Amino acid sequence: MPSFKYLSVFSGIEAASVAFAPLGWEPDSMAVPVMRWIGERIREVDDACA
Repeated sequence: MPSFKYLSVFSGIEAASVAFAPLGWEPDSMAVPVMRWIGERIREVDDACA
């Protein structure tokens, strides 16, 4: 079976990740860490502009 990648919205513990795991599907990326990274960049810009 070909592998399938998807975006995990809640750090890999949401129902989709649990349901897809037996199928061999894996999250390609996770939104929560991405949102944390975006927040850090926004703080850097705020600090630079202060």
